[in-house]
Amino acid sequence: MHVHALAPVLAARRWPGGVPLRDLEMLKGFGRAAHDDLVTIPVIANGQDMRVLGDAFARGFRADTPALIVARHGIYVWGADLRQARHRLECLEWLLRFTVGTSIDGAERGL
Repeated sequence: MHVHALAPVLAARRWPGGVPLRDLEMLKGFGRAAHDDLVTIPVIANGQDMRVLGDAFARGFRADTPALIVARHGIYVWGADLRQARHRLECLEWLLRFTVGTSIDGAERGL
């Protein structure tokens, strides 16, 4: 699935090297452990040349992380079928909203 949600774009702007997520229960819905598991959502640069963008996607792809953010554009999330991909997208969008919303200059507010 590919959507143009705002939370991934804001998160990629704050963490252009990859968006770190950890110790959040909602990670289970994304297919990862809720605790003691650092999940980094890869971020790739956007571009109009689909070959260049495809190569960046291939370099950013991680088998253990079913998502990839395209900077200043949107996010791709996948699963075994459309239902799983949609569920993972919903969970990840929540995780990214939470992470952006609780971040102050890269530090969490102690939540």
